[in-house]
Amino acid sequence: MNAVSLQHLQSDALALHTLRRIHPGAPASLCYRRASRVSSSLRQAIAFQAAASRADFAVRPLLQYYELVHGMKALLYLCDLQYPKSASVLQHGLSVRRTKRDVYHWPLESVYVQKDGILQAFAATFAPRLALPQRFVVAHLLHQLPSTQSLVAAFWANVPPAPVRFPHEVEDDAPDTPDWLIHFVLLFTLASLCRYNALEWSDILMWNHEVDALLVRAYLESCAAALDWLHPVFSHLAERAF
Repeated sequence: MNAVSLQHLQSDALALHTLRRIHPGAPASLCYRRASRVSSSLRQAIAFQAAASRADFAVRPLLQYYELVHGMKALLYLCDLQYPKSASVLQHGLSVRRTKRDVYHWPLESVYVQKDGILQAFAATFAPRLALPQRFVVAHLLHQLPSTQSLVAAFWANVPPAPVRFPHEVEDDAPDTPDWLIHFVLLFTLASLCRYNALEWSDILMWNHEVDALLVRAYLESCAAALDWLHPVFSHLAERAF
């Protein structure tokens, strides 16, 4: 097993070594610049990780989301020497359309996939066979996680699971949605709730909507460090570099 982990790329020297091995023909000056971006993004991700481990439940999703975002950026800087090709790929790549209503239910939230963003750039680079849908539904994603599957089935049986799969014409037994994608979407919804929709988020925190509160807690309490979901991606890269 390779002993080098994603966290080790906080080192400029190791990031530079890895870049040179992955891109042997790249100009030295470009590799030096990219190494700084890789290491600084990883250091920022780990700072968010440390803050999330100590944070109050009310702000933890926001910190975990940005831990994941910066980890994804580090891998993009490492693998794609042209990233970012435009400002649009620095956006989230997702949006929610929350309208005023009497009751908000997190599992029924629709998350719309935009044309460009870090999500699209990451998927194109590391999961090119993955066909992103036009939208996700939170309940569909929660149904794929062991920690929340039974709760979703118990309370939201009318929302059938609809996992995103690799195109069947490429590989019939392809895996379900990658973990990093599931958590990117779920953390995006919770981060935007606690940042922009204080009333709805407060209702969840105060158990005013018990099922939502139960699902959110079950999900967040089962969350590993966000960078852990990126280790399979890095492990594949590390095979070429070490």
